[in-house]
Amino acid sequence: MTETIERLAADTGRVPAPTTKELTPYVAPLTVPPVLRPATDDVLRETEIALRPTWVRLHPQLPPTLMWGYDGQVPGPTIEVRRGRRVRIAWTNRIPKESEYPVTAVEVRRRPEGPQPTTEPGRGGVEPDKDVAALPAWLVTHLHGAQTGGGNDGWTDNAVGPGDAQLSEYPNDHQAVQWWYHDHAMNITRWNVMAGLYGTYLVRDDEEDALHLPSGEREIPLLIADRNIDTDEDGRLNGRLLHKTLIVQDRNPETGKPVSIPFTGPYTTVNGRIWPYAEVDPAWYRFRLVNASNARIFHLVLIDEDGEPVPGIVHQIGSDGGLLPRPVPVDFDAELPDLTAAPAERFDLLIDFRALAGRTLRLVNKGPNEPAGVADAAGDVAYPDVLQFRVRDDCEEDTFELPEVLSGSFRRLTHDIPHGHRLILLTPPATKGGGGHPEIWEMTEIERPAGLRLPADGIVLTLLDRDINKLREADKIFGTKIKAVMSNSFELEKAVLDADLVIGAVLIPGAKAPKLVTNEMVSRMKPGSVLVDIAIDQGGCFEDSRPTTHAEPTFKVHNSVFYCVANMPGGVPNTSTNALTNATLPYIVSLANNGWVEALRRDAALAKGLNTHDGKVVYKEVAEAHGLPHVELDSLLG
Repeated sequence: MTETIERLAADTGRVPAPTTKELTPYVAPLTVPPVLRPATDDVLRETEIALRPTWVRLHPQLPPTLMWGYDGQVPGPTIEVRRGRRVRIAWTNRIPKESEYPVTAVEVRRRPEGPQPTTEPGRGGVEPDKDVAALPAWLVTHLHGAQTGGGNDGWTDNAVGPGDAQLSEYPNDHQAVQWWYHDHAMNITRWNVMAGLYGTYLVRDDEEDALHLPSGEREIPLLIADRNIDTDEDGRLNGRLLHKTLIVQDRNPETGKPVSIPFTGPYTTVNGRIWPYAEVDPAWYRFRLVNASNARIFHLVLIDEDGEPVPGIVHQIGSDGGLLPRPVPVDFDAELPDLTAAPAERFDLLIDFRALAGRTLRLVNKGPNEPAGVADAAGDVAYPDVLQFRVRDDCEEDTFELPEVLSGSFRRLTHDIPHGHRLILLTPPATKGGGGHPEIWEMTEIERPAGLRLPADGIVLTLLDRDINKLREADKIFGTKIKAVMSNSFELEKAVLDADLVIGAVLIPGAKAPKLVTNEMVSRMKPGSVLVDIAIDQGGCFEDSRPTTHAEPTFKVHNSVFYCVANMPGGVPNTSTNALTNATLPYIVSLANNGWVEALRRDAALAKGLNTHDGKVVYKEVAEAHGLPHVELDSLLG
């Protein structure tokens, strides 16, 4: 039988309705979704979860809000299963056929400056989108993060109407982890999820059990999502869900339609309530956090009564893939100023309230322009409030101790693990074919590109190189769309003076880059031309190059703009750090296990990375360029 455990906090009474658009934070308790454990004794027996209309009070000062919920609850029940125990769930659409759609959608125009209309409640006189108002209850549920068969995945086109059911089977063959489920209907996911169709899904296993982590009332899901609310004719909040997006282009040249950016709203809900509070014991708690927003990225900071970050009590023990190998402290310091949560991202957190008896803490969303806890409407954070913790004065002693090691089964994905590659490109909004929106393109590497004509749209590239074989290969690939030219002083100067964009990518291993583009050449270039010096880390291949930063990347020379950012991959720090770590970790392990001499003897590629030893330079070119003593590598390795 299905077991349902209710853990809803008690109602503390109603607060008088507001006469303005302002809501008072932290006047309602945090609600905790009930736990649902599907039957597992018979795999052919399904557990029904019915999607129903429901009325929800998002805040005590608001009228009830019409929403749709799993089992008539927002968010839906926390589904809990054991690893390897296959379950079947019948997601049944019990929303009546003629039901009112619970979300009002509008698009508003961008203001020239200052906070944008999306930071405010209400439609501002804009007529609702009639197509959204007429949407039926067309629903399909996706278990986000789970490994399932294709027919059970909740494909966007496999939606069901009122009275029908989606039968999905989940093998749950995964280490302990937090997934989440949500509506996934094609083209209308954003509105259906805003209507309330989301919940969390936990997989348990023996490894997690052995840690004796906080559980029961001290393990709480936190489903965070931003929302907006409509107003009545008097400007009072009426409780109606409002999906208000910002038009950034009135008419796109390709589509002829307006272009708007994804939804972000001023109010933050936690477990379906706006700015709740949670009463907690002075003890350890485990919080299973998921960002259930459409597009908002939260920058979460835990602050005290004085608005100061609280270090030393928050530890991340898991992520989207399950438990981490060891706890990661989140101290809100210079190294990790906030907990950045992107949409659909999950965090498994432990918080130690033991030394904070009687204190009040706030979890806030930090805007880009203000300190944590301060409103930053210009930065799209009109209200930073998220959740308040009220720590009780005492409780029975908590003997839990933070483990030094969490998961022995954790395996970091490194580049030496056999794998394939996917080539993914994120396009800028102006890319042809995107209709004004950025797009994600998946590309395929073609070994024999005969017949391809690249690049397109009349852009002519001139490639200069001293290697005739590279030029011939480029000519085969790109044909008439690229000019492959043997590099010499005459052809180089001719190409530079005719160019709108010059990219210098010259590398002589171990030596300074030669100065190929002179100041005099730049003085004769087209006004507004751009020069990008990728060789800046080797001194630069333009005479006027000097290192710049990502904060101030450019400078002008004559009528041209120079871009000379040292360590260009630093612009994508997560990506570049992951790539660098994956590439270097095997060498670090070899050095640690074998010592540097033996490691270099065993690996010729690693040996090439030795630059200096005992005051002498191993790289001959570097030594010659700087007039320094040089030593041969072989003499060091013996």
